[in-house]
Amino acid sequence: QIEHWLRRIIHSALQNNSDVKTYSEGEEPFRRVVIELNRNI
Repeated sequence: QIEHWLRRIIHSALQNNSDVKTYSEGEEPFRRVVIELNRNI
């Protein structure tokens, strides 16, 4: 499991990277960050 503040850091760190997209899925306490390659590359 990953803390909500750490998920936020990951999203923020990657938000300007056009090669990937991030989103969270699942329910606490098993919520997770998903990092996907952008298919528009």
